[in-house]
Amino acid sequence: RTTPWARPKAYAMLGAASVEMADIRLGKAIDLLREATANIEILGVGKGEIFARLVEALFLDEGSAEDLKEAVLGLISPPNDQRYAGDIAPALAVADHLTGDCNGRCQRRLTDVAEAGSTGAKLVASIGRVKIGALSLEHRAMRPKRMAWVALSEAVADGYAALIRPWIRRYARHAEISLQIDGCGPLLADLLDWDPDGWRTCVVQLLPQLTGHDRRLVLAAIARHANRSTLDALRAVTGEDVAQVRRRMQHLQATRLYLRTLGGISLRRNGWDGPPIEIDKRRVKALLAVLAAHAHTTLTRDRALDLLWPEADGDAAINNLNQTVFQLRRYLDHSYRQGESPEYVISTSEHLKLADDLIRSDVAEIRKVLDQAATATFVRRNEAAAKALVLFRGEFLADLRYEPWASQLQLSVHNELRSRLLPMTRPGGSYGVQIQTSAATALTELDPFDEEATIALAECLTRSGRRIAARDLLVRYADQVRSELDEDPSSRLMATVQRIRG
Repeated sequence: RTTPWARPKAYAMLGAASVEMADIRLGKAIDLLREATANIEILGVGKGEIFARLVEALFLDEGSAEDLKEAVLGLISPPNDQRYAGDIAPALAVADHLTGDCNGRCQRRLTDVAEAGSTGAKLVASIGRVKIGALSLEHRAMRPKRMAWVALSEAVADGYAALIRPWIRRYARHAEISLQIDGCGPLLADLLDWDPDGWRTCVVQLLPQLTGHDRRLVLAAIARHANRSTLDALRAVTGEDVAQVRRRMQHLQATRLYLRTLGGISLRRNGWDGPPIEIDKRRVKALLAVLAAHAHTTLTRDRALDLLWPEADGDAAINNLNQTVFQLRRYLDHSYRQGESPEYVISTSEHLKLADDLIRSDVAEIRKVLDQAATATFVRRNEAAAKALVLFRGEFLADLRYEPWASQLQLSVHNELRSRLLPMTRPGGSYGVQIQTSAATALTELDPFDEEATIALAECLTRSGRRIAARDLLVRYADQVRSELDEDPSSRLMATVQRIRG
């Protein structure tokens, strides 16, 4: 909006460039500042501040020496206003620093910064010390380096860090010096929390040199912001505290698996339709099915042994179970190593279970989503129900129906799901007719001979205006009962057919 007025526009561009620099978009900042300084005559006595930011941006972006020289000439050319001495001191320090014989001379500009602070310009003084301190890190003298880290600690504590992110990142290259100041642990943890990408690597490298409270603080910050490369880096750090954190991070960063049990056992990575995990051993697949059927509950090892190896003696059954658990873990993670890999299957001396937060089963997901839907608004309830119903693909453990133990679990899960779905098929205000129809269809997929579900589906089709489809469904079902079960259809079914025929 300042476009019609050259000077206000130039200072507006200075503000925009400052934002770009804070977000480390130095190229954009330089473009803005070059445009702002294109006509030096219109800038007035405050021009030094704009040229100062240009010098800093070019330095941080490692611009050409010629461009920096030109920006410095603009900075020192008259007119100059001494009221801005503290603001431009870091840029003048950069000019000093880049001369061949600086030898620490750039640090003399701290005097101007201190004077600004004495007049109440606390922000100017604080960030000025950090900027000039960053230059001291490239010299040999140790005292200015320690002073620079103290200045950084104060700036972070005062909440000024966001303004000078690219300057603060230069400190990461010399992070070991922070160990020489008081409060290095809290400072490193704060820096990592504030700018993980800039500080993650160097803080991990310092961890072996930290002890006590400082180590605990920093390790907790590392855990909050770890990525896969952090896990690799932590392997080089000894200590049970680090080992525990690494195991926890491995668990949190592990690939999520999605287990389908309706319509047959299948397991996929990263989504219900993600890349499949092929399990070709029937006993391993059976163990997976047993664990899935007991998701979010406690399955004792004795119960698992009774289900999977009812005829085997005690020692043989236990050995079979241990071997099968190990094989399942290797299917889920080909590089599985106990204590080093995520535990998708949790096995203790008494219990077995799938890691609920790493493996999501369709039955457990249906339970969760329908529970959430129960208290939602009409629209949200129907959206949630649609999300749950799409997971129905057929009978529970359909490909293991001939296993003696499977029929017990199948009956239990079918009864539970039926009790949840059947009320959803009723006419009323809870669900729309489309959801009612989908729920009834899911019931018939669970059990094709469920008469009540078939009648409910026919009623849903009738309510949606599909009377012929409803009649044909019931006629086909009646024929199926006669041919496959050798029974006559119930009077209720035939009465429904007559009513629909109307």
